[in-house]
Amino acid sequence: MKRIAALLTLIFLATPAQAQGLGGLFGGKKDDSSASQKGAVKAPSMEDALKQSAELITYVGIATELGISALDQIRQAYPPGRFPKIDVLCNRQAEAKKNGKNIDLDSETSKSFSDIGPEIDSMEKEYKDYKKDKTANFGKAYGKLGLAALADGVATLRVQDTMKGLQGGLDEIAKNPFKITQAGKLKAQIATLAAIGTMLPVQLKCFQGVRGISKSVAAAEKIKLSPDLKAEDLGSIEKLQASSKELLD
Repeated sequence: MKRIAALLTLIFLATPAQAQGLGGLFGGKKDDSSASQKGAVKAPSMEDALKQSAELITYVGIATELGISALDQIRQAYPPGRFPKIDVLCNRQAEAKKNGKNIDLDSETSKSFSDIGPEIDSMEKEYKDYKKDKTANFGKAYGKLGLAALADGVATLRVQDTMKGLQGGLDEIAKNPFKITQAGKLKAQIATLAAIGTMLPVQLKCFQGVRGISKSVAAAEKIKLSPDLKAEDLGSIEKLQASSKELLD
């Protein structure tokens, strides 16, 4: 159900071109009748499962960093203290940055995105009291949230199969005690993916709301927005990282 909810949110958030591209990209399943005739696909090795999980976590990490950066820009366009829950989330990220990292992808972060939902709903209804000298923030946030949505979309399509691969890795350890040293890493990634699975639909809904507000302000203030990215524009995780860095610099 969580995966379905996240996919539905993604469909509403993405442009038609984005939604069409996500299905076949980054490991999305294709309808191939010949594949079913050949039998079930072999489960990934534990090493492959760990690699796939680390990549998925990277996608969500990039989306979360971009999203919080966009939220930070949006809150600066309004009177101080207007959105206390968004302040808490942005301040947590700022503290993490002081230590050279990003906010943890855990249950606390998932709850933070749930907590800011009502504030974003309120912002959608009463967004016009923004500071006129901060209107450029909305254009910048719009671009970041577009890329964040695509990264989260990739993760949404992968999370269920990746979790199965990690659980298969635990079964592999049970059969081969020599691989017990990998157990801690597997369990840690399973815990992270569990938090991500809960967070994705909530995070995407937040991104959808703020991106809609940014678009409305841009239209009112005649701000030119960056064109929407298509899923195939990302190409690889390296390209996603480079695009993210460009937006964050």
